[in-house]
Amino acid sequence: TIKLYAQWIKAEGALLLDANGGTYKGQSVYTQKQKYGTSYSVDNGQLVPPTGYRVEFVTNGGTAVPTITTTKSFTHWEIQSGFSGEFKNNVYKYLGANGNVDRLKAQYVNNSFKLPDCTGNNVSLVGWYDDPGLGDNAYMGKPGDEITVEKNTVLYAKWATLTLWAYDDYTS
Repeated sequence: TIKLYAQWIKAEGALLLDANGGTYKGQSVYTQKQKYGTSYSVDNGQLVPPTGYRVEFVTNGGTAVPTITTTKSFTHWEIQSGFSGEFKNNVYKYLGANGNVDRLKAQYVNNSFKLPDCTGNNVSLVGWYDDPGLGDNAYMGKPGDEITVEKNTVLYAKWATLTLWAYDDYTS
């Protein structure tokens, strides 16, 4: 008679945290391996968002305005397809088969910034435009307006000439 005994090992899976252009714990894709049924708390404080977009200002004769780089803010973790575990309130629970890999991808929003002011001689700044032709449909806003860009952008200043007229109109 031969006796057979079952030998079980606890399944181990992996959670991949894709920082989507940023970093999580210093890595663009962080891997956390754990045993079935255990949990891992995702620490959003360890996530560094990617930089935003470069915005260059062409002042068309006005005072120079330095180029800026916008910022992004983290919004949430997006579950990628084929997910076997459970993710709720930033806690991931390993529930997949041995060797299973689940993936979460960081999502961001582009932060807004204020349009800068600029001065010129005998002119008044009408506003900033995203096309050098300065057409009405290219208008982005006036100094102090908050805008958001979705790509690297060049903004162009549009000026209005200041003309003062004086007439002699003496009555006595």
